[in-house]
Amino acid sequence: MQLIPFVRAFYAFEFPLFYNHRNHENDVIVIPFVMGTRKGDPLGRALFALTHFRALHSIASHFPSCLFPSIVNDIHIITPPSIISFTYEHF
Repeated sequence: MQLIPFVRAFYAFEFPLFYNHRNHENDVIVIPFVMGTRKGDPLGRALFALTHFRALHSIASHFPSCLFPSIVNDIHIITPPSIISFTYEHF
């Protein structure tokens, strides 16, 4: 897959997260961050969408009369009222 080298360039190494511990010495604790994306990461949404697409596409193929618009992890089901409960139960 062509995206793997690109993604590895940003996520294949450990980087520190700094936590300012509120004690009498104001210690700073360094936490190694080794997997996932950080909040605000510009690639985070794109990487989530790439992994989310396959699952959503599979579900949509089982319900051809339905639409599943999705924004990040918010998924909506647009379907005829007669099958909404069946669709929701199997989603």
